[in-house]
Amino acid sequence: MIFQRVDAWKQERSAQACALWAKSGREDAYLTLVQHLADAVSVAEWLWEHWVSDALKAQLSRLWGLEEDEVARLYCFLAGIHDVGKASASFQRLVEHRSGSEYLLGPLIDAGISLEWPQGESAETKFPHGTASALLLRRWLEKTELDLLRRNALASIVDAHHGFTSDPMMVKNLTDATEGRTSIFDDIAYELLDSMAELTEVHEVLEELAWNASPDADALQITTGLVIMADWIASNEDAFCYHLIQPAPERLAKAMEYIALPKPWVPVEIPEGAHDLFRNTFGWPDNFSVRPVQRAAAEVARAATGATLMIIEAPTGEGKTEAGLAAAHILGAKSGAQGVFLAAPTMATANGLFERASQWARRSSRGGEVASMYLAHSKNKLSKQYQALRYSSIAEDEHASGSDSRTARGEVVATQWLSSRNRGILSDFVVGTVDQVLMMALQTRFSMLRHTGLAGKIIIIDEVHAYDAYMSQYLYLTLEWLARYRASVILMSATLPPQQRKRLAAAYASQLIHKPEQAAEAIDLPGYPLISVADASGIRAIEVEAGAADVEIATARIEDSIDALCSTVCSQLSEGGIALIICNTIARAQEAFSALDRQYPGEVELHHSAFLAVQRSEKEDALREALGPAARRGKGRPWRSIVVATQVAEQSLDIDADLLITDIAPVIGRDWHVGRGAGTSA
Repeated sequence: MIFQRVDAWKQERSAQACALWAKSGREDAYLTLVQHLADAVSVAEWLWEHWVSDALKAQLSRLWGLEEDEVARLYCFLAGIHDVGKASASFQRLVEHRSGSEYLLGPLIDAGISLEWPQGESAETKFPHGTASALLLRRWLEKTELDLLRRNALASIVDAHHGFTSDPMMVKNLTDATEGRTSIFDDIAYELLDSMAELTEVHEVLEELAWNASPDADALQITTGLVIMADWIASNEDAFCYHLIQPAPERLAKAMEYIALPKPWVPVEIPEGAHDLFRNTFGWPDNFSVRPVQRAAAEVARAATGATLMIIEAPTGEGKTEAGLAAAHILGAKSGAQGVFLAAPTMATANGLFERASQWARRSSRGGEVASMYLAHSKNKLSKQYQALRYSSIAEDEHASGSDSRTARGEVVATQWLSSRNRGILSDFVVGTVDQVLMMALQTRFSMLRHTGLAGKIIIIDEVHAYDAYMSQYLYLTLEWLARYRASVILMSATLPPQQRKRLAAAYASQLIHKPEQAAEAIDLPGYPLISVADASGIRAIEVEAGAADVEIATARIEDSIDALCSTVCSQLSEGGIALIICNTIARAQEAFSALDRQYPGEVELHHSAFLAVQRSEKEDALREALGPAARRGKGRPWRSIVVATQVAEQSLDIDADLLITDIAPVIGRDWHVGRGAGTSA
């Protein structure tokens, strides 16, 4: 193991190499470059052994054309030399004008290192250490059999370890300016490169790469993401303290205990029967029955032999979310997936799904195992459920209340290190807004972390019909990326035009089969409910038996006036019940609220997008608790309640109503409204 040999590697480094600093800290506590690289390579090895899932390892092996252990050696090497560019005058002199910097520059002078500017560097020249690392690695690789294309590919990984690649013109200018120079800093850098290559035993891997196809962007994206992870953890002063340097095994163990990264998802074994699967993982009572679309989704997942796209189309209230999660459970267990990402159209929808998904994650995880959970949107700090999870696990809460034994089910936690904006997507289970997935198709800083976080997961995207033509273009690109990573995807929708269904399937299948558009014609069917499947064997559709109707919906048109609205509500709710009123504007919603509140003081709620974020979050939580799927009359559900809302209720609130009154709406929005009124009976 590398971490057991890294102390000897440090001791063998020259006095000049040991004199360079990497993390400035303070006089009594800073980090040398040699120590930081030792920490980084040790973390990389730990991540590969303990955090990277079987699915992600398999895909990296396929993408690089290497055995898994060879990919591991390559990854550790790149992590171990990612900051070799700090062995440069430009970086070491960053602190020369800082008061009290003698503790950083003094060791260089004592080691006989001149701080004179070498060829190509000056006070006026921009020479970032990431760019320097790439230039040094590219030149060091010239002595291998790798051609220029492969040398540039490997160099781009260390170049991008701060989340972006260097400007190509700047790279060219610096390459030309430093060509043929002699510098003690370059000598130190090559010493570090040579010795790290020996420590990680990467020479044979580089020889193998010389004969393989040049790595594509997908291999580079994931590997860069893993290098960034190793760098960030190794740079965490609370984990790898600057003032006390212990032997590498102890230092690594204490650091990773502090970071507290759970292992990849370890799902429970899949029961043979669909009823047992849904009852066990969703906590259903024995008298609940599996609906046809849920059974069909589980059967499709059981039959899958590789990366699969599943498009589930069924009416609102048929249990598509449970169908998607059950299918993800089966697919994840078969592939060794890192976890599951459940994407929703809005923050409020994601908030509503979070508790359900976290309970499912606990029940679907093997006993004694710990999985990480994250709520991925910009206002997750307003979610009480997520914030509570950051300080206690679900298993602890349920154990305290006398529920399932902790030994029978897994534990779900929101770890501190994985709770930041850029790192949260690396958690095993993520519930978030769909843009968190679609940004995979954008050139954004740290996009490689997003690719790393999604490549090994099962991706579930809800309410696909809600995305306009603009967002759909990003969805097509995202599906192509996910198919390249052989990540299975489950799309869910109540209503989906055949043309949209075909385009989605063709986008995913384009990375698996030839002529995907032609193959997609097989799912141009009028059937409903319907499950469409795209995988390496082609594209096909499975017609599903319609579920038994458990509710009858009567419709009527009323006058477009507040008086008519109040009269209708009065007549329909005379004996109690829940009314949901959806208006097209905030002003109209406020007017309706005022009129109804005068008739039913204390029984009317107003919900729209103009409330402050914290107020809106609190209102949504309260409405879901009182009127959500778990509420029943006599068990928290009010005898009578009226909710007046704008279109934010269309896809944001998982609540059930007995009476629905809506302004004129598009067909898709109208179907959504009917679904809101056809849920759990009062």
